[in-house]
Amino acid sequence: MIKFSKYKHGNELLNILEESDSFIPATDLMDKLHLSRRSVFYLINKVNKELDSHELFGITNIQNMGYYLPEETAKELQTVREAPVFNGLTLVQRTLIIPFILISRNYSSLSYLSSYLSVSKKYNHQRLVVS
Repeated sequence: MIKFSKYKHGNELLNILEESDSFIPATDLMDKLHLSRRSVFYLINKVNKELDSHELFGITNIQNMGYYLPEETAKELQTVREAPVFNGLTLVQRTLIIPFILISRNYSSLSYLSSYLSVSKKYNHQRLVVS
């Protein structure tokens, strides 16, 4: 099982493509991922950018046939260890993790924290009240 992507449905997409012996049409990806056509295309673009940043071949489309994951990429992804992704944490839980991240790393930026915690950098008007 591949655990590489930080995007929702990204690992599922990679696993579907990796397990297939042939090309997978976009309509099959839509059905298996329960996403719209547009969402599938956006997801493929995002995952391809992730693969490119790791110098791996991306998901390829052959017109009128479908999508596939190159064998070299699939083999490499089997060995990649996933960085922890903190989806679904509450505001309080994220707030408790931030000091640990800041202490345990030599350097941390807002971009790194937002990516690591799977949140946006936009200002949130909610206030954290600690009793």
